[in-house]
Amino acid sequence: MVQTILILAANPKGTTPLRLDEEVREIDAGLQRAKHREQFILEQRWAVRPRDIQRAMLDINPQIIHFSGHGAQEEGLVFEDETGQLKLVDGEALAGLFELFADQVECVVLNGCYSVVQAEAIAQHINYVIGMKKAIGDRAAIEFAVAFYDALGSGRPVEFAHKFGCAAIRLAGIPEQLTPTLIKTQNAPLVRAETEGKIGEYREGVIPVKPTGVNLRNFTIEAQFRNPYDGAMDNWTYGFAFHAKNPSNNLNAPQGRSFDVWVTSKEKKWNFISVRSDDSINTELEGKLSNLNNSDKGSNKLRLTIEGKKATFFVNNMHIETFDVSEFTNKGDVLLIAKDGISGQSVQYENLKVWSLDN
Repeated sequence: MVQTILILAANPKGTTPLRLDEEVREIDAGLQRAKHREQFILEQRWAVRPRDIQRAMLDINPQIIHFSGHGAQEEGLVFEDETGQLKLVDGEALAGLFELFADQVECVVLNGCYSVVQAEAIAQHINYVIGMKKAIGDRAAIEFAVAFYDALGSGRPVEFAHKFGCAAIRLAGIPEQLTPTLIKTQNAPLVRAETEGKIGEYREGVIPVKPTGVNLRNFTIEAQFRNPYDGAMDNWTYGFAFHAKNPSNNLNAPQGRSFDVWVTSKEKKWNFISVRSDDSINTELEGKLSNLNNSDKGSNKLRLTIEGKKATFFVNNMHIETFDVSEFTNKGDVLLIAKDGISGQSVQYENLKVWSLDN
């Protein structure tokens, strides 16, 4: 099957000059000499504006998208505006666009500094996404990209091509081989799916929980939670929990190491709390949410990915925060929680899904 690679390049005025032409030229040369060169078509778009991305997606119908340029962490990837100045596009916007093409796009490569934030958002819809978890030098970015497409052109799969690209950085004597990060959440096996359900009713002194029946260390869980009432009337919270041992129905008496992450209505914020086996708090974090819907019968889509030492939290497809969970080394039970609310009320949820990332 012929695969079209769409390269989106942007180096706006006022940003550090990048050797984008060299990167694209070397990718093209590698594909021209590749063993399976007849299976790849390379399309290029330069000085890309947000509108150009949309048009290219419609006109070219790519299977692989490669971004070359700058990244600005949570603020987004750096494209151009109509005057050639920088224009930031965040991960939520890119994820929303690529979701429309999820049936055709197989892989997205974001070859720009700190682009792993956008990669995490896009990976909710695309099988394979590569982002950079910190700044990456020009030379390392080129070495990775050329080797990555050399491997694809030889018939190797994306996972191999990613490792091959990282190896190329190291062979070049550049200590940045751990910067390119492959995210493949959607390619993981689905181990739990539920169309709808509810978490137990609020009662004084008891935190309602709903076990998923899944015991994992690395996983992704997502669900659409329905607000039980207007958040301005009284506070409600809902979210996810991870417990190292089977919990009772009362999270006030946790067994083993555990952590919770949830959203809360009145102050429109998120919270993360980890608890030791002696019931003492180890980590407690919180932050504001600009995209939380707290209206009566409104809903919010929450997603949590635990992989290795990090937990990544999304609300309504927007990357919210990444937490350190390196203290959690064993498998645990995955749950839905509703920590606060009016007595007798319960939280409804829809489209619950859990993917296993355990090998």
